[in-house]
Amino acid sequence: MVERDGDRVRFRARGRGQSVLELTLFTERSTCDRALLYVTGGDLAEVDPTGARRGRLEFRTVLGGAHVLAAVHDFVPRLPWPIYTATQAPAHLGVMWAFGRHLAK
Repeated sequence: MVERDGDRVRFRARGRGQSVLELTLFTERSTCDRALLYVTGGDLAEVDPTGARRGRLEFRTVLGGAHVLAAVHDFVPRLPWPIYTATQAPAHLGVMWAFGRHLAK
């Protein structure tokens, strides 16, 4: 389930009260062809309380809007790396493939 509250988006798994991922749009660095969202919470992300290292998700439209690029920067998973690569990373890949199919429609 996805909930949006202003510039904040929360992703929740069914049957869970806590969000698995929370993203917040950074309007000061976003433009009409670029959306920059910081990872601001959720059970799957490790958030640096000092803000020195901020995970972020960026979407850019290119070639006159014909294509969309998505990039993840400085994301730190909460799970230990070996567990992350075996579980959460394949889930990320599946989500991005599904998102690509959604955009293609």
